[in-house]
Amino acid sequence: MYTTGTVIYSIVAEERFDLPQTSREAFDMLESQSIITSEIAYRMKAMVGFRNIAVHDYQAINQGILQQILDKHLSGFTRYAKQILGY
Repeated sequence: MYTTGTVIYSIVAEERFDLPQTSREAFDMLESQSIITSEIAYRMKAMVGFRNIAVHDYQAINQGILQQILDKHLSGFTRYAKQILGY
């Protein structure tokens, strides 16, 4: 998510958008500017939530859920990257 944040803040600076206060706000801003779709904004915000759990140990990580994320949801990063590159 660090690289994702770097990309977002580069766009914010270049376009002179208001500075988002959280990662979730940043994805909402990209969506509101039609840089990413609402589906990708939703997926990326969910990934931020998972990242917070994994990094800050807010709760134990369920191995089954982790495996599902790896198997089914990593394509969201690829789609996010394609939308950003298309911008």
